[in-house]
Amino acid sequence: MRKDAESQGIPRPLVKTNQAFIVLSVLLSWVTAQYWILALPLAAGLSGLILKYNPVIKFAARFLRKERSAYALEDPEQQQFNQGIAVFCLAAGLLSFLASREMHSKISAIPSGCLLALLFPGDVPAVPELLQTRVHRGRRL
Repeated sequence: MRKDAESQGIPRPLVKTNQAFIVLSVLLSWVTAQYWILALPLAAGLSGLILKYNPVIKFAARFLRKERSAYALEDPEQQQFNQGIAVFCLAAGLLSFLASREMHSKISAIPSGCLLALLFPGDVPAVPELLQTRVHRGRRL
């Protein structure tokens, strides 16, 4: 992105595309249990922060149909700040997975068990009794 175009702002469709890429990558990594997928938006985000070149935004810019100034523009400084938060969260998620690779199945069973207990308030055989605690009208059953 040229410096003068960047000072004017980033077109909202490009910002939304970058956000969608991050969300879809995270969802895909959850569904497939392939956590290396998190490295893709992490690398793009780091490139945007360090080199001021985000490959996702550059690729999506090819598909803009109007002039950049015809779109609602986002503040580049605010987008850099948001990208920094996204990079931090993606890095923390990827590092925590790598650090706990062996314990991953044990740790992930707890939130899954809580979710099952909430979705199916009856007895769920795979969920420990502690996680099956239900609340009915403010009282524990």
